[in-house]
Formats: sequence, structure tokens, C-alpha cells
Amino acid sequence: MFMAVEKLSFIELKFVGDSNDQFSKIIKDCIDAHEGVTYRDILKFLYQSVLGAHHIFDMMKGNEIKKWIEKNLKKAESSDNPLTEKLHGKTWVRIDLGAFKKKYGNNSEKLFEFFLKGKEEKRGSMHKFLKLQDELTQLIKNGKIKPLSYNANLMDLIDSFVMNYKQKGCPPLHHSRLYVEKNTPYLVVSSRVMHLAAKECKKVSHANDAY
Repeated sequence: MFMAVEKLSFIELKFVGDSNDQFSKIIKDCIDAHEGVTYRDILKFLYQSVLGAHHIFDMMKGNEIKKWIEKNLKKAESSDNPLTEKLHGKTWVRIDLGAFKKKYGNNSEKLFEFFLKGKEEKRGSMHKFLKLQDELTQLIKNGKIKPLSYNANLMDLIDSFVMNYKQKGCPPLHHSRLYVEKNTPYLVVSSRVMHLAAKECKKVSHANDAY
């Protein structure tokens, strides 16, 4: 699997033509909204869509998460990007750390509060993730997703990777180096929490307008 992962990490992808269903649309949006998107990055997108941030809660304690968030927020550069990015489904979203920084400054406590609420979300099923993974493979086989430059053995690499990845229990993946170098860092949080935060902001805004 290691060789397949490494090779796939350097094959940048594009979406060809129009999207004609909800799944292909969200994948097209994912590719179009970022630079340097590889198969590995799309798979991570789908993993987060179903399984969210629970693997972080499993691996790290609260104080470790707090330091990790503080470190990543400090490194992020303020940006005009949208604050959140939709994932597939309605449970999870990504917070763009550059946009968060512009809106809230280096308020890592608030970001930690948003993130920690994700513990309350029900864990998604591995079966659902595997189903989405198969749908992604079908999109590639149908020619809707292709390499930016010619690569004759893309599907062979994916087949090799997927077989080994499933045997290992589909662990979380890191982004490709291409993706990390070209895109703003983010944090996966509960979409419900962000919806409530947005409503609270509107209440405060309306209250201020009343004066």
C-alpha cells in the first residue's frame, strides 16, 4: 500500500464535465474549491464526512487537543475564505482556520469549544464510508475524475491501494503534500454547533442594531 499511497499523492485530479447527482456534485465542489487535490485528499474528505473528528478524540486527550488547536490556529494566516466548507452529508463541516482567524482572532478557546462539541455527535458507520469509497471509484472508472496530466495506471494504483486500505481497516489518512502546501488548514467540527453559533451571532447583531 505504501508505494500506491506515495504515487497517488502526486497525481493531481480534475473533475470532467457536469455533475449529475448529489454525490458527484459534492466531489466536484471539493476538487474545484481546492488546489492540488489527489485521490488521497478526496478519500479523506469522505472519511471526515462520515466519521468526523472522532479519531482525534480517540487518540488525543483534552489538553493535547487544546495545544494542537492553538498551534495550528497560530500558524494560520488570516483570509477572506468562507468560514465553513460543507462535507458530504449534514453532520460535519470544516472550519477554515484563516477565515476563523479573521473573524475571531487567535481565540483558540472558542475554536476548542466548537471542536469539542463534536464528541456529542453519533459515530458514523464504516459501512457507509466504504459505500462512498466505492462510489468514488465508480466516478473514476466512468471518467468523471481524471489526472490533470496523463497517467495510464491511475486505476491500477487505486485498486492496489483500496485492497490494502480495506485490509487494514480503513485508518484515517493524512492529506497529500500537494494539498497541504496549497490550501488553508482547517478543523472538522459538528455542523450543528456552527449552525447554533451563526444563530447566536445574528441575535447579537440584531440586539446591537436595536440601540
